[in-house]
Amino acid sequence: MDFSSSSDSDLEEELNRNFRRERREQGGIVRTASSARSEARRYTLPDGHSIEVRRGCIYIPFREIYVHVLQALCCPQKWFGDGRIPCRRRKPLSPDLVSLIRVSDLTSSPRRDEVIALADATENGFFIFAEVRDISASPSSPPFTEPQCHSLQSQKTFDPFVDTRFQRIMQLSRWRFTLKHSPALKEYRHDVWSSSEVPRLSHEVCCYDDDLGLLWKFDGQDGALYMLRYTEATAAFSQTLFATIPFPPQVCLQMQYLPGKEDEHAFHTVQFHLVIIGVSHVAIASLSINRDQSSDAAVPQASLQHVQTVALCLSDAACGCTRAHNSTCELPDLWLGAGRSIFKFAQRDSGDWSKSRVTSFSTTDVTALAVQAAGTSTLGFTVAGMRNGTLQLVADGVRRHAKFDTTVRHHGSDIKFVFEIPDVPYGFVSIARNGETKVWDARLLSQEKDPVRTLLKSRPDGGQAGVCSAALAGNVLAVSSASTGLTCVDIPLYTTLLHTVQNISSSTRIVLGTRNGIFYDLYTFSPYFVQRFELCS
Repeated sequence: MDFSSSSDSDLEEELNRNFRRERREQGGIVRTASSARSEARRYTLPDGHSIEVRRGCIYIPFREIYVHVLQALCCPQKWFGDGRIPCRRRKPLSPDLVSLIRVSDLTSSPRRDEVIALADATENGFFIFAEVRDISASPSSPPFTEPQCHSLQSQKTFDPFVDTRFQRIMQLSRWRFTLKHSPALKEYRHDVWSSSEVPRLSHEVCCYDDDLGLLWKFDGQDGALYMLRYTEATAAFSQTLFATIPFPPQVCLQMQYLPGKEDEHAFHTVQFHLVIIGVSHVAIASLSINRDQSSDAAVPQASLQHVQTVALCLSDAACGCTRAHNSTCELPDLWLGAGRSIFKFAQRDSGDWSKSRVTSFSTTDVTALAVQAAGTSTLGFTVAGMRNGTLQLVADGVRRHAKFDTTVRHHGSDIKFVFEIPDVPYGFVSIARNGETKVWDARLLSQEKDPVRTLLKSRPDGGQAGVCSAALAGNVLAVSSASTGLTCVDIPLYTTLLHTVQNISSSTRIVLGTRNGIFYDLYTFSPYFVQRFELCS
C-alpha cells in the first residue's frame, strides 16, 4: 500500500481512512454524500400521478417532501403524527405503526409492491408513506412506551449505542445534532401540515335575557336586532325582528345584557341595556319591555328607547368588557383590548364618551379582559389574558407602572376568555384556546405559579383542542371545544353538571343564562343546528 506522506500523522490518517472505506464496502453501505446516495427513480401512483422516489428516503405524497429513513426513525411523530397538534406536544409514535410502500426494483422481474413498517425500512430501498395504523387494529404490536432503562427495551431498539445501523452515522458530524436532539431538529420547509386552526370571525352575536328568559341576537351586517324565544310545547325557536339599529357593518365581538333600573310607576315594565361591541364601534341600546305577569306564554311587548353609538377609533379591537364604577351611573364603563393596549371609555355628564389608555404591553397582544370593581374591602383591578398564555394583573392605582408577568399559565396557549367569579373577592377564571380552564386568586397571582383549581384539562395527551367558546352565568361556567366536548362546571363546588362530546364542532358558539339562580338555559349555535340544555345547579 502506497502512502503520499511518510510522516506519522499522515500515515495514521490514511490508515483510518482506508479502514473506514473497507468497513463500508463490506457492509454494502454507501456514503450519504456520494453520488449513488442521490439515486432517484420514477414511480406511478395508483391515481396516475408520477412521482420521484429516492434511495434511502420516504416520500410523503400529501406533504410533497422527502424524509430520510434514519431521520424518520429518530422521531416518527414529527413526520407522521397528528397534524392538528404541535410537534412538541405530540405523543410518541411507534415505528411499527407507520406503514410504508417499498417500491420494487425496476431492473428485476416485475412484482407487487410490498407494504412494510417503518421499523423494517433500510437505507438501500425506495419508500412511499402509506398510512398510520391504529394501535387497536394491530394487536400483535404492543403500544409504544418510553422505556426507563435499556434492559427493558424490546428487540427493535433504536439506540445509537446498541443498533449497528447507527454506528457509521455517529462518525458523520452532520448527524450528531439529529441523534442528540431529534425532537428539536429544524425542518427544511415550513410545516403547514401541523398549523393551528384559525377561528372564523362572525358578525352575529347573542346574549341571554335573565328577566324574560329569551335570547337577543344582533346582526352586524345590517344592524338587525332579533328576539329569539324557545317554545317548549313545539321544541322550536321563534325569531322575531325587534328593531334595526344604526350600526356600521363590521365584525362583532360580543353582546352583553345589563339589567337596568325598574320603573316604579309601571309594575310590568322592565328596563335594561344591550351592549354590542364591534371591532370599530360600540352600540348601547336602551330597551323597555311590558310583560303580562298573568300569562307566561304571551309574547312580551318591547320598545326601543334610544341607541348610543360610540366610535372606538381603534382598528384592531379584539376583546372587551363592562364595569359600573358606581351604583348611580346608568351606563357602565367600557374596557377594550386592542393590540397590546387596554383602553377605557367612560360617559361624561354631557353625554359624550371619553377615551383613555389604561396601560400598554410591549411583549404580546391582549386577547381577553375582565374587570373587577372595587368593593368595601376589595380593590379594583383588571385582568388581561395575553396571546402567549400569560395573565397580567393591573391594579387601579398603578396602571401606568404595571409590570409584565412572564409566568406562563396555560402552557403557551393563548387565553381566549377571562371571567370574574361573582361573589368571590379577587377570584377569576381563565380559559385558554385549547379548552383548559383554571381558577385564580388575584392576591396570589404574583407569588404562586399554580392555580387555585384546574377545572378542565385541554386533552388527555396534553395537545391542542381547537377553538373553544365559553360563557358564564352566575357560578356556572360552560366551555365548548371540538375535542373535549361541551362541559358545564359549578365553580364554587367544582362539580360537573353537564358533559357531552356529540355534535360539537370548532365553530360552535354557546350562550348561557340563568332565570332564578337555580335553573340554567344553555344554547349551542353551530352552522348546522341549535341545541338547548336545561340545567339545575
